[in-house]
This record gives sequence, C-alpha cells and structure tokens, in this order.
Amino acid sequence: ESFVPLPLHISPVQANRFVFDTKKIDRLRAEVSSASVPRPSRVEALTALIWKCARAASRSNLGYSRPSLSAHAINVRAVADPPLPDNSVGNSVAYLMAQASEKEIETLQDLVCSLRKAKAEFRRNGLKTLLENKSIFDIPESIKDKFEKDEIDFYTFSSIVNFPYYEAADFGWGKPVHLTFPNYSVSNLIMLMDTNDGKGIEVLVTLSPEDMAFFERDQELLAFATTNPSVLGYTNTSKL
Repeated sequence: ESFVPLPLHISPVQANRFVFDTKKIDRLRAEVSSASVPRPSRVEALTALIWKCARAASRSNLGYSRPSLSAHAINVRAVADPPLPDNSVGNSVAYLMAQASEKEIETLQDLVCSLRKAKAEFRRNGLKTLLENKSIFDIPESIKDKFEKDEIDFYTFSSIVNFPYYEAADFGWGKPVHLTFPNYSVSNLIMLMDTNDGKGIEVLVTLSPEDMAFFERDQELLAFATTNPSVLGYTNTSKL
C-alpha cells in the first residue's frame, strides 16, 4: 500500500486558438514600442498582449489584482558560453522569468520592458544559475513565498515561431494544411507558432474556464486577434 501513488487532481481547463495576421502584428508592434524597447519582436508584442489580457481576466474573475510571473522557454544553445551547436542533441532549454506587479493597470510597454529585462538578466546570470541549481526554473526570491502559496498569477509561454515545422512535416505528399499543439490539460499555458503561410502567428491559450470566459471577450485582444478561424482559410464568399 505504501507504493500506491497519490491521487492526481487536474483542474478543468479550456483551450482556445487565436490567430494574428501580419498587418495586425505590425500595428501591435508599433503600439507597444517605447524609448526603452523601440523595436519589439513579434513574439514580444504578442506575449505582452496575451499576458496583459490573461491578467485582466484573472482580475475580473477574482475581483482583485495579483502579482504575476511569466516563464518563457529559451534555447540555451544560443546563450551558452561558448555557444552550443544548433544541432546539438537534447532539449537544451531553460525558462527565464519576467515579473509584473499587482498594479491595476500594466501597460503593454511595461510588460515588453519586463520581458527584455528578464532576457538581459538571463544572458548575464541565468546560465550560471541553471548549472548551479540544476533546475530549468529559477523563481525570484522576492516572489518565491507568494509562488509557493499560490498567491500569484503564473503563466508559461513557449514559442516555436520561425521553426520550419510546416516544411519538416512534408512527408512526400505536400505541406500540411494545418499544424497545432496537442490538447494540454495544464492551465495558464500559452503556445505560439507560425501560421501556414509563415506570415501570421497562431496562439493556443489554455486557461481555467472562468478566466477564459473573460479572456476571449477582451476587446483589446479582439482588436488584433481572430478567434479560431477555419484552418482552410475559406471566406464567406467561398464556393466550396
């Protein structure tokens, strides 16, 4: 009986797919640019938008604002000293941590700056910490107590934007019409990948059903995103 595993409690989650075309992404990048980060990347701009809207959903659901921590998967090959070869074997990945305070209103520019600050800090000290702690997660000491007590909003982001998955998935009968991520049962998980044409970005967001009810109606999000469009790209005028 001592070997009977503990019961696994999985909270209900809801996933939804949001697609951003290149024009909307360019407009978003222009809006989130600042003196500190004059040229945010596409992924940085979308990450800030998703993070902000997810926090707003949590605040609407709870009735109050909480501090937030976001984890971002990073390829260690590029930041190792010396750099590791691109084709080195194994999951050479770690997570950098970006923080946001419990301020009622956090601007997109604030969140992009937090992301850039976290990236710079990881490049300075993250790899050393990774090797010393032997952990891909390094929770900041200033927020560790709240993290352990589940008193923060924690989100995990992972991006495969610019990875040639559509080309790699051509097994001889042509490029697939659509690729996506598996249906994860983990809440507060955000995955980004290219659209089929390589111009837009598709984002799969997994939240609690209560948070998703607010998130998918967020007007700031919907100003840039299309919710779960047809993967075939048909329009209302299609003859099919």
